[in-house]
Amino acid sequence: MSVMACGRSDCEHIMCNILVLNGSAYLCFDCFEELEQFKDTWPERISVRQAERLVRHFMGTEPGTYLTEGPQLVSRDEAFKEVTR
Repeated sequence: MSVMACGRSDCEHIMCNILVLNGSAYLCFDCFEELEQFKDTWPERISVRQAERLVRHFMGTEPGTYLTEGPQLVSRDEAFKEVTR
């Protein structure tokens, strides 16, 4: 088993061994956990092609974008107020 740098945009982890996208990219454990949280927002029934597009989209986002826990998160109403001031 080999290890590589995380393939997610702006992730600095370098010892990553979780393969995604048919083995074309590596993810670190933290990003994989976040991907699992992101997966929970997907439709209940989804094609493999749609899932691949969503994972590719995820790979282009910064770590922390899809975290569902943590002190940096606020309700959607609060977030909306912040960005529409």
